[in-house]
Amino acid sequence: MWLTLLDTSIRRDDEKRVNQNFPNRAGADMEALHTSLKTAALLGCFLISTIHAQTPAPGDTGQLSLSGPAQPATQQHELGDGTLRIMLSSSGNGASLSGIKHNGSELLNLGGTTELFTLFITNLDNHRDVELKASQGWSSVSISGDASHASIEFSDPLSLDLPDSMKATLRVQVSGSHSEWDLSVSGLDNSTLNRVYTPQLNIRADGNDHLLVPRFSGVLFDDPVANNVNWKQIYPSGWHATMQFLAYYGAQYGLYFGFHDPEASTKTFNVTENQGGIAIEAHFTAPDKSQAGNDWDMPGVFALDLFSGDWYDAALLYRSWASSQAQLWPQSTAERNARLRAIGNIGLWATSGSGNAPADIEPRVLDFARYMGVPTGLTWYKWNYKDFDTDYPEYFPEQTGMDTTTARLQAAGVTVVPYINGRMFDTALDGSGPSGLSFLTHGKPHATKKNALGDYFTQTFNGNLFAVMCPTRRPWQDMLRDASDQLTRRIGVGGLYIDQIGAASPVECVDASHQHALAGGSWWSAGYRTLLDRIHQAVPPGRFITTENGADNLLNQLDGLMVQGWQANNMVPAFQAVYSGRVIFFGAKTGTSQYTHPQFYAKLAQAFAYGVQLGRFYTTIQNETGAKEIAPLFIRKLARLRHKLTRFLSFGTMQRPLTLTGIPEITSTWTHTYDGDISVTIPAIQTSTWLSHAAEEARVAVVFVNASMTETIPFDFQLDAAAFGLSGQIHVQEIRASSNSPVEKTPGLFSKSTSLAPMDAVAYVLSPSAQPLENLLFSDGFEAP
Repeated sequence: MWLTLLDTSIRRDDEKRVNQNFPNRAGADMEALHTSLKTAALLGCFLISTIHAQTPAPGDTGQLSLSGPAQPATQQHELGDGTLRIMLSSSGNGASLSGIKHNGSELLNLGGTTELFTLFITNLDNHRDVELKASQGWSSVSISGDASHASIEFSDPLSLDLPDSMKATLRVQVSGSHSEWDLSVSGLDNSTLNRVYTPQLNIRADGNDHLLVPRFSGVLFDDPVANNVNWKQIYPSGWHATMQFLAYYGAQYGLYFGFHDPEASTKTFNVTENQGGIAIEAHFTAPDKSQAGNDWDMPGVFALDLFSGDWYDAALLYRSWASSQAQLWPQSTAERNARLRAIGNIGLWATSGSGNAPADIEPRVLDFARYMGVPTGLTWYKWNYKDFDTDYPEYFPEQTGMDTTTARLQAAGVTVVPYINGRMFDTALDGSGPSGLSFLTHGKPHATKKNALGDYFTQTFNGNLFAVMCPTRRPWQDMLRDASDQLTRRIGVGGLYIDQIGAASPVECVDASHQHALAGGSWWSAGYRTLLDRIHQAVPPGRFITTENGADNLLNQLDGLMVQGWQANNMVPAFQAVYSGRVIFFGAKTGTSQYTHPQFYAKLAQAFAYGVQLGRFYTTIQNETGAKEIAPLFIRKLARLRHKLTRFLSFGTMQRPLTLTGIPEITSTWTHTYDGDISVTIPAIQTSTWLSHAAEEARVAVVFVNASMTETIPFDFQLDAAAFGLSGQIHVQEIRASSNSPVEKTPGLFSKSTSLAPMDAVAYVLSPSAQPLENLLFSDGFEAP
């Protein structure tokens, strides 16, 4: 009997038989049974060790040993033979990450808590919740592999509430400075996996360091431990988590944390200061959470890489991965290039403002466009007879004359882009409107559900209660496809602004009738990609689709991102470093009453340097006089310069920004941001560098904008043409809003000392060709990348 009790797996089977024989016992009684059985098992172990007669060794007294059963020895495994080394260890019932080393220097915070993974599981027979870590709670753990790869097998959990058949497998590969991690969980039987936390790292932080998180286009936390970093967000979200990577770096090394998931599954990033280090975790809600036997495979892999440099170098690592993924990366096709050409050639954006009737809009927009002197985009709100954020998705009929006004505006170089909402259904729609749409009939069945009772997710806008719709539902897709078809074909607009599909975070829909995985997984992104693909197929060629903000999960279907919400202190253009040339950025939010305030010019200067088409401005801004007249003058200057540089700022790829020294900083309060009113500090000279992909030749442009309202600022810079693949005799041309200099020969290492007047901007274009920029038209062989 005691031998039976000694074996762990048999003890667990015995207790499970107790559970089966007493299915109706209360929880407290069952706990007592559990305790009694475990006590008996321990007593059995003690008796066995007590009565076990050992053969005396020479000099032994022959007394009986009172020691307990031997513990399994710790098993060590080291991966990597280059600059990156990873140490794994197991100790019988668990395994852990015991080290990450860079040239022998430990990068883990050994005083902090690190786990390879934590699983949250529910036994569906007794409804007990179990938290199972990699470091403990397993009957068997083994590590196999060699210096380049390892496989850790975890099997037979010790918990009596989990099945013997359950196992987890963690695979780690290391090559040079790159590593990939992959986790799977199987054999859940009548238990359900709810959530997975993996990895759970605690990184050493030495100070004078930086943490990049994928908020907006990228936000840096300087000295993250000293400043108590605390950042937790859901991906994908155009407000909160736009890409699937983070990075930590200092002067000596950088660590890249890439969640290389080509399906863009929903996940949560959690970064906090912890025990003197930086705790970095990813949380996954399991697909089909609450369903028995929902085995789990990590979507994609987790990449842990060493790198040298800063946020830009980390962004290039992510770009290298993302560009190989068809599900994420915007592909270059004739149709997509036509759409990019249509939106990318826009020089400036206006918004319809308070007067939305066609007869009111037309003269104002035409006057605005004539003043600015560049092709203009117009986002048109309330183009039907509805108030804003009311009665979605009942969009028709449109206001009388919208079609003829649209035709005249577009003939004059103004691209009309009406607003619709791609995510919400007004719960007040009762079928009495012109469309006959009723929420109970047409909306509720396709709304995202919180629970099996059918309660749906909601949000309130403009005092109206909306249901969050499930993007996988074909009837919902049909409504949006029909609205898009009417707007582009019958009314003739040039593009669509489909709101919220890129900005809002996913919700965990558990409606089984929707035929997607319950709660977690990639269905949210996949549903929207299908929706957008169906719209592209329905509308005429060349009609582009935009959304507000936006994450990278939908970029293979979106042509433009209206990034008005991307504003924060310490924001860097990491998103542009990855996706420039593949999607158009537009719409920096500036405020309508800040024309004499430093924040207005700081926002415009930064957006220009980050490759954003400026706007969206009210169509009466050109009428400002007195102290406010500087606003439309600065906007026009930047718009005209940007339009000259379209091949770079719309269709080129962002290069590493130049580092300028001795530049004064501007600190101003940026109002009405996502975080409210915030203090933002930027260098007064905003700069960026761009490589053109025009078919006839490569060219490099470096742009500078002085955001100061009062100060002329001198600066020096160098640009090495060879670093961009330009060879032979190099030529340079100075480009300004109102004039271009003649093309001049220059050494390959172009150096210049110059200055910029307040609210001024300039660009320098380097090329092997003596052909001036103004002679290069897009029709001369231009192809969007």
